[in-house]
Amino acid sequence: MTAPPAGVPPRSRLALMNGSKEPVYNVVIFLVFIQGAAPATGEETMATLEEHSGGLRQTFATVPPGQWECEVDGDWGGMHRFPGVEVAFTDRSGVHWVRRSSGSVEEISRDAVTYYGLFRPVSFGELRPFMTR
Repeated sequence: MTAPPAGVPPRSRLALMNGSKEPVYNVVIFLVFIQGAAPATGEETMATLEEHSGGLRQTFATVPPGQWECEVDGDWGGMHRFPGVEVAFTDRSGVHWVRRSSGSVEEISRDAVTYYGLFRPVSFGELRPFMTR
C-alpha cells in the first residue's frame, strides 16, 4: 500500500472469496488485526473504535460466488501490526455465520448487522471483481 496524497485519508483494499455455489447475504466485513495493538475481531472494533469503526468495515447486501474486492477507510500501518479480514454473513438457509481472521467459522445467533449492533438503515457497498495488481 502506498501513502495517499496529503489530506486524503488512507484506504485498505480487501479481497473476498465466496467459494460456494450460492450467494451469501447481509454481509459485514471488518479489517481486523491478527497481531499488534489493535482490534482482533469485529466485536472489539465496535467496542473500542465506536465512532471510527464505520471506516474499518464494509457492508454488502449480497456477495455472489467468486472473487471480489472492496476498500475500507483506514490502514493497518503500525509497529508489528498484521492485518486480517473478518466476514459475517447469512447463508441461503438463513443460518448466520462469522469467519474469523484465523479461518475459524462460528455460527452466530442473529444476522451480522444486528449481531454487531450497526445502525439501520444500512448503507450497502458495491463489490468489484478481484483484480491482481
